[in-house]
Amino acid sequence: MLELREVFDMVTKQTEPDLDSWKQQEEKQRRASRNRKVGAVIVAAAAVFVIGVFALFVRPGSGPTPVDHGPSPVPIVTTPPMGVQFLSLDGSPVRQIPGNHDGDDSVQLSPDGTTLMYMNNGSVDTVNVDGTNDRVLQNGNTNTGDAVNHAAWSPDGSQIAYAFSGDIWVMNADGSDQHAIT
Repeated sequence: MLELREVFDMVTKQTEPDLDSWKQQEEKQRRASRNRKVGAVIVAAAAVFVIGVFALFVRPGSGPTPVDHGPSPVPIVTTPPMGVQFLSLDGSPVRQIPGNHDGDDSVQLSPDGTTLMYMNNGSVDTVNVDGTNDRVLQNGNTNTGDAVNHAAWSPDGSQIAYAFSGDIWVMNADGSDQHAIT
């Protein structure tokens, strides 16, 4: 309130303002303006740095790639029913998965590209991409609607999530430690 009184006195008495306090206030505003500009430059530089680091380490195609097991040990079928195949980016078949998986649902390749997981008449099954080690991990899906015969790999391929008896279950990729999470 003292400052308002001083301004009132200056206006009514026609006195000159105190130049020192005027200059101090002006310098204070300049410093605040300069600090805001420096802060904006620092934030922009940090954003550019983060984007640069992100672009350096996360490049398209830099994630895990399927393991190449060489030429397909099974002749590639090109007429329906074709079964499960690996395709190149141009859509041409590269590898045929052995076995008859025509009626299987939710067919998915593991993140490391070595194992195929699929739903077969309500059971969760896995098979190596060369057709060996075909096994049933979980039997008896009783779901209806959207949850029928669906399963998914965890991002690291260590677990499989699947629908069973109206709940979502998780198990290790080898079929052990089956437990409901809903």
